[in-house]
Amino acid sequence: MRVYEIYDEDNQIDIGILLYYKKNKLYIIELRTELDEWTAPLLFTSFVKKGIYTIPRDALRDAAGIM
Repeated sequence: MRVYEIYDEDNQIDIGILLYYKKNKLYIIELRTELDEWTAPLLFTSFVKKGIYTIPRDALRDAAGIM
């Protein structure tokens, strides 16, 4: 497993972490619970509005409209 920090350089805040499981080619994003719809990056805004802070790969693919 690899762990990557997600950092917003424009606002200089830590957004969360990306957990990457190389063997399964699976990743999960854990967002900070302090985020709100104004501080979250656009890709994550809809999840944060719903109170979702753990985002699996499939959810991001569906949100981006990728098949």
